[in-house]
Amino acid sequence: MPVTLEEIARISGFSKATVSLALRNQPAIRKSTRQKIHRIAQELGYRPNPLVAAHMAHIQRGFQPEKKTTLAFVSRYRNLSELYDKGLLGLCYEGARSRSDALGFKLDRFWSAEPGMTGKRMSEILRNRGIKGVVISPTVEPESIVDLDWQHLSASTIGYTIKSPEMHRACHNNYQSIQKVLAILTQRKYGRIGFVALKRNLIRVNNFWSAGFLDYQRTRPENNRIPMLLMDEWTSPPFTKWLNTHTPDVILSTDAEPYQWLRELNVRVPQDMGFATVFWLPQWKHLSGIDQNIEQLGSAAIDLVVSQLYRNETGLPDQPKSLLVPGTWHEGNTLRS
Repeated sequence: MPVTLEEIARISGFSKATVSLALRNQPAIRKSTRQKIHRIAQELGYRPNPLVAAHMAHIQRGFQPEKKTTLAFVSRYRNLSELYDKGLLGLCYEGARSRSDALGFKLDRFWSAEPGMTGKRMSEILRNRGIKGVVISPTVEPESIVDLDWQHLSASTIGYTIKSPEMHRACHNNYQSIQKVLAILTQRKYGRIGFVALKRNLIRVNNFWSAGFLDYQRTRPENNRIPMLLMDEWTSPPFTKWLNTHTPDVILSTDAEPYQWLRELNVRVPQDMGFATVFWLPQWKHLSGIDQNIEQLGSAAIDLVVSQLYRNETGLPDQPKSLLVPGTWHEGNTLRS
């Protein structure tokens, strides 16, 4: 026989209504009470009816079109106008906005880098607006810290640039992507693959790009293992020296700067040397590389927030989840066929 709410109420000593609210993580029930009831339910083997749960979520969602629930897209970029470009942040926002609209929510932008803005002040603004769902955008600086009143929020972030606190994340599958690029380069008979990156960009992706490249190099002949060129800033002299020393037949990079340097050095691409990127953007249509489907990252971040709202989950999670979005190959014209 399935375990009932009445049985859990009898054993726990709480009312059936309290048990029902606790199992749905309603914040009106004290956290210690919720934890006790969840523990007893687990010990008894209680399983909610998924059809009933889905129906209740549908009822709770009952948003009026003219009164859309607002979610927040919190950006820490130095200049709010960067939300409107076609770079990383703009694409993240567009994906989040589109998904919010499809689910019946409104998405508003907030700028946490505004002069005089503090975590306490931002939390007050969100609370006064009645906003409980928040997506934290990627940041320029890797390993950033965000300070908000999390106990009243259902939150997620995009990528790995937020070091603290730990929260649910929508991330690109960076390790899979560099493995995919390397497989394509090998397929096209490139033997000496050189990898060029900014150090901070590797940190931004949790070092998955460098890990994937080093893992790949273990399988290659020793004379084809070119050391990575990792730079603090994009400057051409170290690149030129590295290029002349190691003579790769293809450059794999996290950005477009090395491609521009090849052109300045009168290296014909792809005739003399190939070029590919693990971080392709729409403005680089001619480049070959991985499209990270950044708009889908924004969409996935919204899904993580909305699912918490439906389950009445607020506060930082005990076990943060990472949702990985795969990339797709963009052919471009910087590699030989």
